[in-house]
Parts: sequence; structure tokens; C-alpha cells
Amino acid sequence: MLILYKFDLVLLWELNQSGLIYYYIKENVLLKIDYISRSFSFQ
Repeated sequence: MLILYKFDLVLLWELNQSGLIYYYIKENVLLKIDYISRSFSFQ
């Protein structure tokens, strides 16, 4: 887990077995969660 502070914006991301998850936190409010999956689906 890696936490990056820039001004009042906190960028936190962690890599787990299923993918990469981003958390954007500003003023103790969770703004956005981005999830990037490691698994690929072929159609």
C-alpha cells in the first residue's frame, strides 16, 4: 500500500491479487475509486 500526500489531496493505491485499486481522498472525503483488474477477458 502506497500513500501519496499532495496539498490536501491524498492519493492512496494498493495492489492486490485481483488488480490495482486507487483511492482519492480530499478533506477526509473519499472522492473516487478507480479499479484496474489484472484479469483480461477475451470476447
